[in-house]
Amino acid sequence: MSSKEMLEHLADMKIPAKSASSTLEDAYVSIVRKKLKPILEARAAEIEAEKKAAAQKAAEEARAAAEQAEKERLEAERRREAERAEEERRRKAEEERRRRAEEERLAAEKKAKEEAEKNRVRDTAPKSVPSFSSLLDQIAQQEQVLKHQAEEAAQKKAESILRERIGRMSAVCAQLNDMFDKDE
Repeated sequence: MSSKEMLEHLADMKIPAKSASSTLEDAYVSIVRKKLKPILEARAAEIEAEKKAAAQKAAEEARAAAEQAEKERLEAERRREAERAEEERRRKAEEERRRRAEEERLAAEKKAKEEAEKNRVRDTAPKSVPSFSSLLDQIAQQEQVLKHQAEEAAQKKAESILRERIGRMSAVCAQLNDMFDKDE
């Protein structure tokens, strides 16, 4: 109850009081308590009801906030799982691609070795009788040898470039895997 309301009630009861700091005689105090008791109890009940309503509202807001936070947490977890699954899929695809490239490289190396072995055996065979019947045959034979040497050089260069690229890709993949491992 405010001071102004108290002064109004005292004026209604014909009790002399000029300000909120005025002192009352003991006889007036008991009368004021008896007459204002129902009003004070009603006011206390109102205040208590307001407190309960505020507490209920706060509890409801807290519950709603907790539900929203849980919902957001679950959504974030779902997104992280989807990202992890996608990254795992990409990593497996990259590993499969690297494995195939390595198989192709090994097959090409094997084929090149077989071809080189076949040519080496043919080139080192003893020649007892001159194999050239004329100058044109010699020129044609030399052109074939030069062509074969150029092809071998080109193939070695391509293999070297391929190995270099595979090495760089492996390094990049390793760095990506390290980054994703740190995030988890």
